[in-house]
Amino acid sequence: MRHIYTFLLLAILCLSMASCSDDKRDIVFFTGDAPIYQTGTCVNLISSVSLYPIKPEGENIGIDGGNGDYSIIGNTDEAVVAVVMTVSEKYKRLQITPKALGETTIIISDGDGKTAALKVKVREYGKRMVVNAQGIIVNGEVTDEKKAEIADGMKETFPVAINGGFELVSGKSETWKDEGILRVYHENFKETPVIGSYSWKLIMVNDKEKMGFSFIFDDKEYQFTTSVREEPKTRSNNTNVLQLYEDVTSQCTVECPVGTRVYRGYKIYLEDL
Repeated sequence: MRHIYTFLLLAILCLSMASCSDDKRDIVFFTGDAPIYQTGTCVNLISSVSLYPIKPEGENIGIDGGNGDYSIIGNTDEAVVAVVMTVSEKYKRLQITPKALGETTIIISDGDGKTAALKVKVREYGKRMVVNAQGIIVNGEVTDEKKAEIADGMKETFPVAINGGFELVSGKSETWKDEGILRVYHENFKETPVIGSYSWKLIMVNDKEKMGFSFIFDDKEYQFTTSVREEPKTRSNNTNVLQLYEDVTSQCTVECPVGTRVYRGYKIYLEDL
């Protein structure tokens, strides 16, 4: 009988220790239905979140850890987001909705005085295209001397310089390859941009339709594709690098042999806005 009492006492102590351990765990924020703590898996614990004006419903962020008696004690910039505490079936959550572009920090506390901070950034959804390199591509039955002559004659015709580029502000949060506002930086990203528009649509490339970008700015349309028939797209594991090609045969400043195709080529680095 003494052994049974000893076993029960140990079981109670273990449960008590586990309960204490849960209370002592730091407060964490998570996405999804429940927090994932298991190492070696795709954990969903976060310390920051991005919101977008085009997704006005915002995000529902879960809270775990501490003693569970949570309250919101701070929002460093209430002009950026609104936040309320909600309760789901098991976890309390923060419903955060965007109000204006900017950054803020939401601070919560539990009944024991523990605190946790969640950084929130409200930003535009889209991509920045930074021109890293550019050059003239000449395809067709053309001598090397003629290619050099064409390239030299076209090298000053690029609409943006290296270190300049574009910002694509999408009208949808599902994809930036859609349509929206275009900001053009002719020389660099410190200058005041030219405002235009962009769309992802079918364009003509070598007398065939292919998906590509249409940029409209400075009262002109520029059409870009990610590959051309004679210039296969280079395979790359770097999803932040994009090759763009623009057929400018009709704009060539040098007389070209029949069948020649001239392209302006761009190496682009992609960044989130």
